[in-house]
Amino acid sequence: MKEIVLSVETRQEMGKNANRRLRQLGRIPAVVYGADAAPLSVSLDPKGLLQILHSQTGANTLFFLELDGKRDANTRLIIHDVQYDPVYDKPLHADLTRVRMEQEMRVKVPVQVTGVAKGVKLEGGILDFITREVEVMCLPANIPDHIRIDVTALEIGDSIRIADLPAATGYRIISDPERPVVVVAAPVEEKVEAVAPAAEVTEPELIKAKGKEAPEEGEAAAPAPREGGKKEKEKE
Repeated sequence: MKEIVLSVETRQEMGKNANRRLRQLGRIPAVVYGADAAPLSVSLDPKGLLQILHSQTGANTLFFLELDGKRDANTRLIIHDVQYDPVYDKPLHADLTRVRMEQEMRVKVPVQVTGVAKGVKLEGGILDFITREVEVMCLPANIPDHIRIDVTALEIGDSIRIADLPAATGYRIISDPERPVVVVAAPVEEKVEAVAPAAEVTEPELIKAKGKEAPEEGEAAAPAPREGGKKEKEKE
């Protein structure tokens, strides 16, 4: 296995302002601790950190430390935690842990799914990938890259629990054995809502004047009687 070395420098200044100046120079603060040794404040180039995180073993990669140009060949480390910028998704701070090669440690290992479930391919089901990593106990040299499961035979309603994961020598899984890892769920039926028929539009009725009828189309309305007409008739 190729040895990986991460170069760091001792960090003299502490505090938010010092860390801000450090990031402006293209470096980030970090802390090295563990193995019954005093914590060590350092700075590092985030590119080297990202190369480790993006490797096949990811955060479980074991590496050596080169401090101020001097390599410590007796101590191996592992990345414990990385804080990221919430906007630009760039590393802001890292915690590195020294490990003892003869002492078991607890680590999280990713689960890898292979194959296409029968319930998905033939029955239109949906594969729900619930647990993507599990915790294991093992020696640092036995940390697995991943735990692989084959879902080809799963039909709708079938599942794989942590207890069903394949056993292997060198590590033991300590996560809840009853927790589901993958489940093949039935397809979701789309409900089509019935469209209500459009309301029938009726012509508004003409309101008839009280005591009078509206004239028919084309018929002239009768002239209103003039005042005094009765008196003129009596004179005649």
